[in-house]
Amino acid sequence: MELISMNAIFARFAGFSLFIVCAGIAVGFAGALHPFADSLSLLRIPLGLISLIALAFPMTRALRCVVAVATAAALLTTVPLLIHSQKAGSFTLYTKTSCIEMISWVCLRMTFVQAVRRS
Repeated sequence: MELISMNAIFARFAGFSLFIVCAGIAVGFAGALHPFADSLSLLRIPLGLISLIALAFPMTRALRCVVAVATAAALLTTVPLLIHSQKAGSFTLYTKTSCIEMISWVCLRMTFVQAVRRS
């Protein structure tokens, strides 16, 4: 029976962790498919910074290529948006409202208006 060294265990754990980080970056681009992916896109910059830091450590060539692509995808698509963002003082509110929510608000408003008219 072979004993696995602590370095090998750490290397496997680090590789698996980097895989999770890269998968999180990739899933963040699938916001049109599911709301969870849209929410995960908010973590694109922190995950990109983690993968950028990871590039300083030794790893296999294949893993380094995957991490480099994930880092580039995360940082090159979001950092320019932050640099060219709107000036201070402007305020933009972004909401996603579904048709069901709109219908429920309209029905609630109609019920309130009818109750006010009756009294």
